[in-house]
Amino acid sequence: MKKILLGLIAIIFANSVNASDYAEKNAVNQISEYFNKTDLSLIPKPKGISISIDITVEDSGKSCKYQNQYLNYGNDVYPKISDPKRVKAIVKLITKIINCEQLPFKEDGQTFLNKEGKLPPMPKGYYQEYTLIVPKDAAKDFYIGDTHFTAYPSYGVRGPERIVIGGGKTIYYTPTHYDSFVEIKMINSKSDSNR
Repeated sequence: MKKILLGLIAIIFANSVNASDYAEKNAVNQISEYFNKTDLSLIPKPKGISISIDITVEDSGKSCKYQNQYLNYGNDVYPKISDPKRVKAIVKLITKIINCEQLPFKEDGQTFLNKEGKLPPMPKGYYQEYTLIVPKDAAKDFYIGDTHFTAYPSYGVRGPERIVIGGGKTIYYTPTHYDSFVEIKMINSKSDSNR
């Protein structure tokens, strides 16, 4: 009985001091092993008292603020974008969103309200916007599929280009600061899969 109480105290202590995942799992594993080896039917049951133990090991990681649950990794985008520096920037940003990495601007991950009405109408909160930082030496004129685009000038630190993600799955790229959007998909190019 003393071992059971000591085990419960170990769990309570581990949870109360926010011990590492290893320490919490280790304490739980030790107690689980002890309970598996112990015949609890031999412990006298007091009359009128019932004891139940609920052991919950909480995830010590922070939850992701980005809607990323349906996004896929890739090394290229479709439709094809003729500027490889833009492609690299997009892939890098989407990878960071999938990995729930901290992004540099407070606006990243905030709700995009679709005030311009250029995207399909959805309930508020469906779309989240992200800052796409394109290298200064990226092409000013480029193609997305067969459509020609000219990059807007940058008047601020965040630049004019954005990625908007709808429902954690649909990726929209706006090279024209919300004047137009192109739906893109992350893909794995053949050249990278042969390495």
